[in-house]
Amino acid sequence: MELCDKYIHDYVLLNPTLNDFMKMEKYNHLRSKYPNFTSKEYDKKEENLNKKYLKILDKKKDKTFYDQLFYSDLKEYFKEVDFPSEYFPLSYLDNYFVNILTGINSKDSQYSFTDKKSYEDYISRLKQSKKITNQMILNMKKGLKEKMTIPKIIVRGIIEQLEDLLKNNTYENKYNHFQKIPQNIEKKFLDTIRDHLILSIRNILSFLIEEYVENSRNTIGVCDLKTGKRLYENILKSYLTEDYSSENVHKIGLKEVKKNKKKLKDLQKKMKIKGDLSYFMFHMKKQNKKIKDKKEVLEELHKIRERLLKEVFLKYFDDKLSNKDLYKIKCVPKENKHMSAYYLLPDFKNERKGTFFINALNPELVNKYELPVLSAHEGIPGHHYENSKHNNEKYPLYVRITPYTAYSEGWALYCESLYKPKNNYELFWQIIYNLHRSIRLVIDTGIHSYGWSYDKCFHYMKKLLPLSDTEIKNEIYRYICDPGQALCYKIGELKLLELRDKYFKSYKEDYKNFHKLIMEIGPVPMDILEKEINKLL
Repeated sequence: MELCDKYIHDYVLLNPTLNDFMKMEKYNHLRSKYPNFTSKEYDKKEENLNKKYLKILDKKKDKTFYDQLFYSDLKEYFKEVDFPSEYFPLSYLDNYFVNILTGINSKDSQYSFTDKKSYEDYISRLKQSKKITNQMILNMKKGLKEKMTIPKIIVRGIIEQLEDLLKNNTYENKYNHFQKIPQNIEKKFLDTIRDHLILSIRNILSFLIEEYVENSRNTIGVCDLKTGKRLYENILKSYLTEDYSSENVHKIGLKEVKKNKKKLKDLQKKMKIKGDLSYFMFHMKKQNKKIKDKKEVLEELHKIRERLLKEVFLKYFDDKLSNKDLYKIKCVPKENKHMSAYYLLPDFKNERKGTFFINALNPELVNKYELPVLSAHEGIPGHHYENSKHNNEKYPLYVRITPYTAYSEGWALYCESLYKPKNNYELFWQIIYNLHRSIRLVIDTGIHSYGWSYDKCFHYMKKLLPLSDTEIKNEIYRYICDPGQALCYKIGELKLLELRDKYFKSYKEDYKNFHKLIMEIGPVPMDILEKEINKLL
């Protein structure tokens, strides 16, 4: 067993909820445990676990490929360990209350409700809600004193989000639980949700509204916090490589934006549409085949899945897929209405299949012409194919569970360019999606390194993208809440294109073998991917 896998087994003992995804039977007896991840005690245990393995690796002379990978990750962890992340326990993108209610609402959640015992275990988890919530409130009060707070604009978004949870999840509708609850546990299950989770949401809401929001900060960037500038540079290097700084990422973004704007202008000229670029973009957005309902959106995506298999996968990949290898297609749940689309990983046993979620809650807003590029990214050959290649026992548990975002998102964006649009409208959306990822380099660094305001970000995006005000708002909220993550798409894609050019100089235009090589190396930081490719050149 690789050392990094021994670490994963130790980590499951610290946080047994990780096993909801991994489904290792030997840890089922811990299923009722839910750690108080907001406490200093939990942070200290995690830090000590990482110190233990860093010490082992420091002494180990002959490190395997995965030892080196694990060693690099641990060193990245300790660069940021002193930042008081406990002051920021809530996010608009991803927070404890949304996650645990989604676990109750959605059959696509990682937790499996199967029998009475599984409900009793979840009840035990729910009973930790008060302790976790009280610790969050205590941490945020300390953050107020230190002037280390969540941005006011995000706090207001969280308040709205939590109010929606209370409005839509009631005792009467059984908290939207997705299946029939066993009769002999139903009352206890619903009572526990009401008396622990719902009460906790009410308590945190009261604190946010009455004490926190008006005293939270008006700025939105990490650079506005103590030690924030250094933290952002570390986050950026961790996501990308040591070669990148916020300054050169910003410059790359401006260059890529310019390149994609030229492509749009060339398309406008080709189509003989007058007016400025803004007019052209919104004119093109209006060109759409009317979609009646959610069912039609999903049917269209199934057709596109078949098209991409024939036109892209067969052409560029030397691999065979059967029906069991395909992904599911579903509408996003109401709790994730702020997300336009995303891919949900299968669990380790593939009991829950990989799923492409599309926001079809308002089907009239879905544009058929943008669905192919979205499908190439989220499905095959994008996220679903990449994950299906790596979610197997050939790779260590550690690699299968650790996100290397520049690799995975860079790959998915790279895959968008492999399909050939069948008309100018599909081409338009292909360019727009690439432009969007280029803009992220400018906005993310703008917010977290250069101190851009929300309004400055909004106007920059409004001028360059045919998105609604709500879509732009959700995008900016995302960049505020998850610094650096949005950089991974474009930087990862550019690195893959650079490596492909190098590879083609040695092996001609052999797409199939290049793609096979990228998949065989597997999810790794981009500097390690480059080293492995260079060994063959």
